[in-house]
Amino acid sequence: MPDVLSMWVGSSERNLQKVFAQARRATRPTLLLFDEFESIISYTGQARDAASQMNNALAGLFKQEMSTLVDANPNVLVVATTNFPERVDESLVRAGRFDIKLEVPLPDTAARADILLTLLRLLVAEDGATGARLLAGDIDVDELARLTPGRSGADLDELLRRVIMARRSARRAARTPGRSPRPTCAPRQPGCATPADPPGARGGPGGRGGRRRPASRRRR
Repeated sequence: MPDVLSMWVGSSERNLQKVFAQARRATRPTLLLFDEFESIISYTGQARDAASQMNNALAGLFKQEMSTLVDANPNVLVVATTNFPERVDESLVRAGRFDIKLEVPLPDTAARADILLTLLRLLVAEDGATGARLLAGDIDVDELARLTPGRSGADLDELLRRVIMARRSARRAARTPGRSPRPTCAPRQPGCATPADPPGARGGPGGRGGRRRPASRRRR
């Protein structure tokens, strides 16, 4: 669905009318979804400025469209979602406009276990497709669910995503060859510098231990 709200006066109302006009022409079962409903359609009480007048006019138009949509096309199902039901005016969601109201709470322990199991199965399938195994085979889903109270499905998805990112970073770091350490040797060993000796020290390249003195010429 295209964006309804617009900064131009009258454009939001026209956009909403276009959405419902398309819904009335639908010949197949159609779902019309208003996500974050409270930010799109809402009453602001007494209109004291142009923005409040626009919001109230849009809410009134929405009620008119909803009152006639079901009779015009029974194949259309309208769904509105919100995280703030207290901000939605009761007249917008009364029976006849929205007949069924469902509250979706945060998942409990059993629901979190089901969500984690589904997400882990997707990750295992992805690992099998790439040939890389990033997850152990003994993951306790029930224990993970118990340790994540108050988390939503999106939170659990993000949690697993970060775990996978950390495992991939660790695997790349393990595959990157590091610098080989300098060879150590006994002190004063010719041809080798000890870790405490600076370059050019005794026994090392350029040091006194590895440099030969030029032979002196004999006087005739």
